[in-house]
Amino acid sequence: DPLKQQVLILLGQGDGYFDIPQNLSVGNDPFYVIVNDINNDTHVDIITANSGSNDISVVYGSGDGSFRNETKYSTGPNPRSVAVADFNNDTYLDLVVVNGDNGSVSVLLAYGNHSFAEGIRYSVGSDPYTVVVGDLNNDLRPDIVVCNAGSNDISVLLANGNGSFRIQTNYPTDSSPRFLILADVNNDGQKDIIVANTNDNTISVYLGVGDGSFQARMTFAPGSMPRALAANDFNNDGRLDIVVGNQNEKFITLLFGYDRGALGNSIVFASG
Repeated sequence: DPLKQQVLILLGQGDGYFDIPQNLSVGNDPFYVIVNDINNDTHVDIITANSGSNDISVVYGSGDGSFRNETKYSTGPNPRSVAVADFNNDTYLDLVVVNGDNGSVSVLLAYGNHSFAEGIRYSVGSDPYTVVVGDLNNDLRPDIVVCNAGSNDISVLLANGNGSFRIQTNYPTDSSPRFLILADVNNDGQKDIIVANTNDNTISVYLGVGDGSFQARMTFAPGSMPRALAANDFNNDGRLDIVVGNQNEKFITLLFGYDRGALGNSIVFASG
């Protein structure tokens, strides 16, 4: 809840119902939240990107549904998204944060004592929104991909394996890309990039070559103002399909996957 500087936790009862929400204090204007076991204790932890206080909150789980007090780490201005991976191969999970107002990402390396080093910044495009991580060039090192709504492109930063990254390579998108995912949409064993272009009402698919580079984009039209994406094989044909949340319409769109990464027939489902 951005206005109350908190996140709400609803513990599942196991029957499709949830307990009364718990309030957990974080920084100002929490814009993005993820969950992961950051400190390798088998308990789920929470990380929020707080756009109003220019920091992230790391909240460690106790394993019984309760959480410890937050620890904050400074980022660049207007952090919008955060992702987790082991960037320097020391078995500890590190963080990468999108800084929306200065065209950069901050990489915070874990010390191994439940704390993180000061963020190291890398330039990306203008007005970046979402970051994802994955091995794009088959060197077993997690790389970084960011979509940039202001410069209408995506930035790919390949990892060196020691916690540092190479200079960005950019690929053009349609207008205002604000969300992206990685998935192998053409079953060639390489990670591909799928991007939601909010202002153009399109999604773009970039097929991975396997060396960290990508083919020219294919474009598809799912609905008005696409803002969220997920990939799965919804019809059991061995090909990944894409489901899209359309901000301007009360439905989601399911685009079925075809050969070579193409997306074909679509079905819409009513939503709230």
